[in-house]
Amino acid sequence: MFNFSMPTCIHAGDEALSRMIETTFDLGPRVLVVTDPGIVKSGLTGDIVSRLDDRGCTCSVFDQVVSNPTIENVDQAFAVLEQSESSVIVAVGGGSAMDTAKGVALLATNDGPITNYEGLADIPNQPMPLLTVPTTVGTGAEVSNGAVLTESSTNRKIVVISDRMYPTGAFLDPVSVASLPAEIAAATGMDALTHAIEAYVCRNSNEVSDALAISAIEIITRNLLPAWRGDRDSLFNMLVASCMAGTSFLSSGLGLVHGFAMTIGGHFKVHHGEINAVLLPWVIEFNQETTPAKFARISTAMNTESTPADVVRQLLIDLQLPRRLRDLNIPEDALSDLAVETMSSFDRSGNPRESSLNDLEYMLQSAW
Repeated sequence: MFNFSMPTCIHAGDEALSRMIETTFDLGPRVLVVTDPGIVKSGLTGDIVSRLDDRGCTCSVFDQVVSNPTIENVDQAFAVLEQSESSVIVAVGGGSAMDTAKGVALLATNDGPITNYEGLADIPNQPMPLLTVPTTVGTGAEVSNGAVLTESSTNRKIVVISDRMYPTGAFLDPVSVASLPAEIAAATGMDALTHAIEAYVCRNSNEVSDALAISAIEIITRNLLPAWRGDRDSLFNMLVASCMAGTSFLSSGLGLVHGFAMTIGGHFKVHHGEINAVLLPWVIEFNQETTPAKFARISTAMNTESTPADVVRQLLIDLQLPRRLRDLNIPEDALSDLAVETMSSFDRSGNPRESSLNDLEYMLQSAW
């Protein structure tokens, strides 16, 4: 038996932002927009705030979200929420903005600190309504029920997960990704591909998550390179596929790639998608013998006679992404400690093949 639930209402297409404006007004009228400096610079934040103002909303903006957001980042945004007396949050950005907003939504109705809710959290009160506007093509955070935050004092990433934390609505509009920089399209697109592959082979996968994951793999493989080159239709297709992959792993779980990435991202300022991209082919090869039929189906979805690992390695070349951990400035002498820490990762439990400390050290050393 398996359970599949998707409380977040997904709106995708040319009128998605217009629907978001109306939904915000219905939930408002005071709204906190959570975003980052890059999205502000692109003009998208200003456009959304202007449209909300025209609709009759009163907007406050927290635009200091950092990559790999910290607990302090959440506290700073929450202070703006309290001052503004907002009743709804709109997250505009990638996974960092959306995870920060989820933390703020939680604290708006529950006592802090947010570290009280680490893991599978028992959250007494429903968080404040949250609407998400994803501006990258990879995280799946627009529909997920968790937030990943960095504890600065320990360089440790914490995860807060609860069925109360699903966003109210996700709004996927082509405009939101139309000007996505090529390097961000590449890194976040590889994150989406990793989500889809790990969800598909995860030991807790099911018929519904499999259908979403394999379709996402097919769409991503066909659209990632054109999206990287700036094709607007392909960018929107990637946005939808990313959401599909995110919906899939919510039901199935993930695996060792994300186990490694969570650990590495807590210690080094490296883009999450790039860590996944580097490690994905090595974890695929480790898992291949455990679920050969599924990996054969992935090759079919990729429209190739090559192995999925070889397809990923070629994508890294074509997308001009780093191919080794050393390219991400991760020192070789850190690998052993990273392997030890990954042994206790939540995502490791979903990997289709059991792994030992020696296995983890071997994969990290191979990827270095």
